[in-house]
Amino acid sequence: MGVSLKNMVWIIISLIIVTACNKDLPVYLDQTASVDKRVNDLLSRMTLEEKLGQMNLDWTSALESQKKEIFTDGEEDPGAKNESANNYQRLLDDIRDGKVGITRNVEDWEDSNRRQETALQSRLKIPLLIAQNAVHGVGVEETSVFPVNLAMASSFDTCLTREISEMIAIEARSWGFNWSFSPTVDIARDARWGRCGETFGEDPFLCGEMGRAMVIGFQGNNFSGENRIASCLKHFVAGGRPLNGLNFAPVEYTERSLREDFFPPFKRCVEAGAWSVMPAHHDIGGIPCHANSWLLLDILKKEWGFQGAVVTDWMDMERLMTLHKLTDNLQDAFTLGINSGIDIHNNGQIFIEPVKASIESGEIEITRIDEAVKAILKVKFQLGLFENPFATGPVKGENVLSEDAQELAYEMAAKSIVLLENKNKVLPISGNKSARILITGPYAHSNAILGDWIRQSDPSPWVKYIDEGLKENAPDNIDVEYFNCGQSYQIEGKYFEKINEATNDADYVILVVGGSDYRAVGYEEYRTGGENHARQSIELAGNQIEYAKKIKAINKKLIVALINGRPLDISWFKENADAILECWNPGMEGGRAVADIIYGKLNPSGKLAISIPGSIGQLHSWYNHKPSTWFRDFQFGETGPLYEFGYGLSYSEFEYSNLIVPENLSSGMDVNISVNIKNISASEGEEIALLYINDQISTVVTPTKKLVGFHRLKLDAGETKKISFTINSSQLELWNKEMKSVIEPGLFTFICDTLTAELEIIK
Repeated sequence: MGVSLKNMVWIIISLIIVTACNKDLPVYLDQTASVDKRVNDLLSRMTLEEKLGQMNLDWTSALESQKKEIFTDGEEDPGAKNESANNYQRLLDDIRDGKVGITRNVEDWEDSNRRQETALQSRLKIPLLIAQNAVHGVGVEETSVFPVNLAMASSFDTCLTREISEMIAIEARSWGFNWSFSPTVDIARDARWGRCGETFGEDPFLCGEMGRAMVIGFQGNNFSGENRIASCLKHFVAGGRPLNGLNFAPVEYTERSLREDFFPPFKRCVEAGAWSVMPAHHDIGGIPCHANSWLLLDILKKEWGFQGAVVTDWMDMERLMTLHKLTDNLQDAFTLGINSGIDIHNNGQIFIEPVKASIESGEIEITRIDEAVKAILKVKFQLGLFENPFATGPVKGENVLSEDAQELAYEMAAKSIVLLENKNKVLPISGNKSARILITGPYAHSNAILGDWIRQSDPSPWVKYIDEGLKENAPDNIDVEYFNCGQSYQIEGKYFEKINEATNDADYVILVVGGSDYRAVGYEEYRTGGENHARQSIELAGNQIEYAKKIKAINKKLIVALINGRPLDISWFKENADAILECWNPGMEGGRAVADIIYGKLNPSGKLAISIPGSIGQLHSWYNHKPSTWFRDFQFGETGPLYEFGYGLSYSEFEYSNLIVPENLSSGMDVNISVNIKNISASEGEEIALLYINDQISTVVTPTKKLVGFHRLKLDAGETKKISFTINSSQLELWNKEMKSVIEPGLFTFICDTLTAELEIIK
């Protein structure tokens, strides 16, 4: 991989600045010293202003269109009162003066290097953390876009998730980014909420395992190796079921529900070494998460031993004043947040002076500041930024959009697609006999397949759209035509008039519907989901269902491909479509993956990571519910979801047998379990085995079943494999009446497919 001459000059300059004419090299610049020694030495040399500068994340951009980022939710950013607050040169001056230690909104990789070069001109030459929302891809121009996290979770493939995260880290570092605001490990439990696609679904165990894989992919083993970036767990905690599904809205949860459901994924990722945590926007029981010392200090830092940094969500310390009304001035808001455990302020220019005043008055202890700064300095050393903070620049085909990245995107898209319906085995459509396919729908040729957090202005050269995949990968005897009905969920009437003629000779109609979370400039009017895009209903937006009914009336075989970042009410399709594919937002290779599944070149294997409700009245239909949840029926309509977590069909059929569980074990011992799985069909396929438990009798109410293990395996036609699970004893624990985590003696039922077996835990 080549390094530009300009960048090489920057690297040489930095090395000269750091090492030349310095006979008494400070410990913090000595690469042979331990990280802890380097951190302590550097901290001892810093002024109070420089320490607070390290805690300050500034979003100011070099782009004119982003310079005036002074309004949020209709409120004026207090930083706007400073006339120089939106000036890029002011940002560089602040970096040089040690007032900014973290930044984002870079224009390009050279902008990243310009900022780092400026940091090396500061008194102590401390490099910058440069942050980015690299959620399922870096999200900037000419970088890879992988399936959204909800899709990744439907693959139940942690190894592939880790590989994708490693690739995201490589592409991020090429741009100069070294910190990602990802993964989101909060569980999603309200389909109205716009950010479901950013999560790993509804189950605590699955979210924890997938989040852990992403953390390790980003950071490696304690940041060992090249091209590592720091991770950030979002949003602590319980943001996935806000009031009315609205971002920022309050939540009311007991300590029990937090510990049973919402804490476990975060704890699992903290144990994996996640460097940072971002609190949620909302309040829980009247205490905003950004001012909740029980959450940030007692649970996160003391009980779990978290030693990284807590970073605010955008302007959320300010919102302790402007939104939550806990104070009437910024100094008190910053004091409250920092004393509650906040380590990094994100975003704005008014920070250092108010916090300095609180320190001088004794309202904030300097030890609290030192603790925050140590965590920030440590990760900068671990990332190797003191040795080389510069980006080499993205090189298409090498460190961005490489063949490896494309294949990872394709493999994940293929493994994450869930076959929901396949009546009379209408799929796959093979080339054994000639057939004509018509593909239509607003998302057949749309950037909606890319999902949220992607701002690329024109990704079409490296994105495989659904219509393109179906055309290019079609067998010889299959003729494919695309009927363009626009890219809006509100389909114009003229397309209703023309669809009859278009489908005249078609044997199959593939209808691509759903919604769009894509957020690039110019696409805002088409968005139906994503951050701050909650909806009052979960029906398909616009007149998509009416368009589907028009096609169905023509009496063709109807295959529906769903493009969406959250569950939608697809009751009509369940009754009327011949086949349904839940594709989620499948990323840049989505078209190729969808086509290969429709044509039978691939066998669908994904399973739902989130339940799909059949109506707005079934929103709270997560699978691991308490026994009384469906004790009574609705007056009209069905109880339970339309499709439950873990559901997914295949072109193959699998038979489970011989579930072996020990008859009894002493409390605290791990449980070894095995089961046989046979492919009883004539086609090779992949199966995801899901293992659940039920605590039969307990002193507090426990779920009807709880996921404790999953295993993905490939089986040839007629092949049988024995798979094993090792269940940690902690997975049998519950939170008792005294809120202690214990294993209660008694019978546990293990469930795998339709098989059950009992285990008795004895004292």
